[in-house]
Amino acid sequence: MRIPSLLLAFLVLAACTREAPLDRPYEDDFERTSPGKDWFDTIGRYIIDRGALHISGGYNHPLWLSRPLPAEVEITLDARGLSPDGDLKIELFGDGRSFAFNRGRYWATGYVLCQGGWNNTKTFIARRDEHDRALLHSTRYPVTLEKWHHWRIQTFLEDGKLIISWWIDDSPALRLVDPAPLYGPDNRYFGFSNWKSDAYFDNLRIVPLTPEARARAQEAWQTAMQDPRRQPPTRSPATAAPAEPSPPAEPAMSPDPSGGTPE
Repeated sequence: MRIPSLLLAFLVLAACTREAPLDRPYEDDFERTSPGKDWFDTIGRYIIDRGALHISGGYNHPLWLSRPLPAEVEITLDARGLSPDGDLKIELFGDGRSFAFNRGRYWATGYVLCQGGWNNTKTFIARRDEHDRALLHSTRYPVTLEKWHHWRIQTFLEDGKLIISWWIDDSPALRLVDPAPLYGPDNRYFGFSNWKSDAYFDNLRIVPLTPEARARAQEAWQTAMQDPRRQPPTRSPATAAPAEPSPPAEPAMSPDPSGGTPE
């Protein structure tokens, strides 16, 4: 009985020492010479250039933040592209360690948010698979060459669903509702990501959402929905065929109700 007892003690200790999600604001302005100990570089190409994080040719190897996120959080950052293909992206609620192999198709462990993907034609939120045949996207937010775009991302749980709201340059770009949230012990990390574009990121701020902040975020989104100029998000086939057999089907997701798809 001694071995099982030792094993149980080890498992309990491991569970107790697992790092808790952030419970206070986290900021990074990258005013230093290297990404630093808070970051796990899965390719060794992320550098600091003139006070900003820079990556080119990352080929879906994220730079993972080692601090786990709460499920209800607001993330703001600035992103700039210096190549015409756009393709500025992050991964949200991933496992904090995964990356693509041999430049092949990448099955993300979390949600991929990309501005100006597919040669700067689509801005999208993907659940694990950027090649999803029903990719939730908008064509209204291409990357403007050399412009700093400001992102604000808010996530929260409601009735068992994870809701991700994404604002770009103070405009409500996309909202995804996932009835099977990718959030838990292995899905709570943030990462900068990249394929081959010349991309810069700066002024990262991560703030756990209080109930009051969450209510304000909901009200702000609903108010923005009343803007008659807003173009609803759409779902259509991605521009590239899958490079390998698809995994088992993922649970269906919904865009925000203003997109014409009822929840």
